[in-house]
Amino acid sequence: MIRDLQIEIQFLKNGRKSDTSSTPGSQDYGRSNKYNLREKSSRTSGGQVGHKGSSLKMVEKPDETQKYFPGYCKQCGGEFNADTVFEMHQRKQEVVIPPIKARFIEHQSYRCTCSKCNTQTTTDLPSHLKANIQYGGNIQALITYLSVIQYMPSNNSNPDSTAFDGNMITYSLQKWVGLDLGVPRNINRIRIAPRNAHNGIVPGDNYQLHYWNNGWVPAKIKQAGYHFIKFEDIPSNTLYWLRNLDHGKEEQPFYYKNGKQVFSNQPGS
Repeated sequence: MIRDLQIEIQFLKNGRKSDTSSTPGSQDYGRSNKYNLREKSSRTSGGQVGHKGSSLKMVEKPDETQKYFPGYCKQCGGEFNADTVFEMHQRKQEVVIPPIKARFIEHQSYRCTCSKCNTQTTTDLPSHLKANIQYGGNIQALITYLSVIQYMPSNNSNPDSTAFDGNMITYSLQKWVGLDLGVPRNINRIRIAPRNAHNGIVPGDNYQLHYWNNGWVPAKIKQAGYHFIKFEDIPSNTLYWLRNLDHGKEEQPFYYKNGKQVFSNQPGS
């Protein structure tokens, strides 16, 4: 009795449950494992009579038929002649898709400078383009068709896969993710990118740095070659504003304090 009360107090103090910790659901406090609340039924386990199942079905008229005839007797080795009568023993079908050649479509936006007011105007790319290179919507539709209509299992069903896909736009909603390297390896660096709306420095994107001098003063436009970009001949000890001319729209002015970048919306900035 005392032991049971001590365990109960320990559970209440720690508040550990299966949905907030690694504690198994069977050990949740207040859960009863002694009785099954489901009423007994006279039905047998498994699929019930009359239940309509759903699976991949064969077609009556396939697009192509390949026939396989035996050429000799498996017992004596004698060859079959033209008078031999064959009957169909078994048939199976497979669903195939004709060879597909990928088409690469490049979307290009252009900008120009107004000769009257010196304002630069840039056209926007289609909103569905989130990365420099991505798959089109018809490929996503094909994957859905194979999964939903043809019941093809996906080998890429790991919910953590977005954490390692190399795409700065995607992100994982898992509380914990892990990476199995397959074999022992030496790791000297791990790079983690925070969740963002394409507001980092992206190779191939064009950027323009503005600095404050009684107003925003634009610097030269540069294209990023990596995940950082360097501007020269820029005044120090002032406010800066880096604009992505291709994608990101949630920019924030920033300055440097003790060698660290501080954004204007950060607490204490």
